[in-house]
Amino acid sequence: MTRSRSSDRYGVAVLCLLAGCVTDGLGAPAAGDTATIGGLHMVWAPAGSFTMGTDKESEVSFTHCRPAHRVELDGFWMSATEITQAQYARVTGVNPSLFKGDSLRPVDQVSWYDAIDFCNELSRRSGLEHCYRLASHACYYEKNGFRLPTEAEWEYACRAGTQTRYYSGERESDLARAGWYLVNSAGSTHRVGLKEPNAWGLYDMHGNLWEWCNDWMSAYTARTRKNPAGPLSGDSKVLRGGGWHYDALGCASVFRHRAAPEFRLSMVGFRVVCRAAPGAGVKTPERIKQSGQ
Repeated sequence: MTRSRSSDRYGVAVLCLLAGCVTDGLGAPAAGDTATIGGLHMVWAPAGSFTMGTDKESEVSFTHCRPAHRVELDGFWMSATEITQAQYARVTGVNPSLFKGDSLRPVDQVSWYDAIDFCNELSRRSGLEHCYRLASHACYYEKNGFRLPTEAEWEYACRAGTQTRYYSGERESDLARAGWYLVNSAGSTHRVGLKEPNAWGLYDMHGNLWEWCNDWMSAYTARTRKNPAGPLSGDSKVLRGGGWHYDALGCASVFRHRAAPEFRLSMVGFRVVCRAAPGAGVKTPERIKQSGQ
C-alpha cells in the first residue's frame, strides 16, 4: 500500500523525524511522500492554501458549507486510511465496532473522546508529545504527537489540489470509484484502501465512515484564515467525508455534518494527523470566539 513515488528518498528522513532531529540535506517532504510513524502509514500534506467551502452548490444541504473562503495551512502528516480495527485494538486493547469480521475494516462506534484517547496513547507509545489535555479536552497544536485533523486540514487533504465535488471528479460515477456510500456499500463498512486514492495517496476520504474532526461546529465567514481550528467550545463536533449509509451529496469534499462528541455511532470513525517534527516552529492554529469569526 505504500506509495513508492518518493518514499525511498525519504526513508532516512523518517528515521530523523522519529528521533526528533533535522533532516539535513534532504529538505522538506513533498506532497504524497510517505512515512511510518507510530506504526501508521502516513502521507504528507504540504503547506499551502485553498478555497474552503463552496459558493457553487445550490442544494439546501450545502447551506452550512457557505461562504467559500481562503485558508492557509502549515504542512502535516495524515494517516493514509481511516484507523482500522486492528490498529485501534493494538493501542486500546478493545474493538468496539459493529462491523467486525475483518480487522482491516475501519473502527466504528468510537466517540470523539475515544478518538483523542487513542491519539494520546499512540503518542505515548511512539515517544511523541501528547496533543490533548484530557481533563479539559484542549488540543495543543504545537505538540508533535497524534491528534484529530482540523476541519480545514481534512478538506485540504481530501481535495489534494482538486476543485471538483469529489477528488475523483464531479459525477456520482466518479464518487463510486473513490468511496463506499449508500448505493454501493451493501449496508456496511469495507476494508480500507480498496477504492481509488486521491492525488496524495489518501484513501476513503469519501464514504466508508464519517470522520471526526477536532473542531466544534461553527458557521463560516468569508475572511481568509491561517490554520483555523474552530471555536473554543460548542455542542457538537464536525464530521466529514460521508459514510456507507449516506447519499452521494453527503460525500462531497465540502460537505459538513456534526455529532455530539460522546456519541458512538456505527457510521463514524476517524483518522489522525501529526506535525512534521518536534521543535519545528509550527504556529498554533488560530482560534475564534464562539460568537463568530
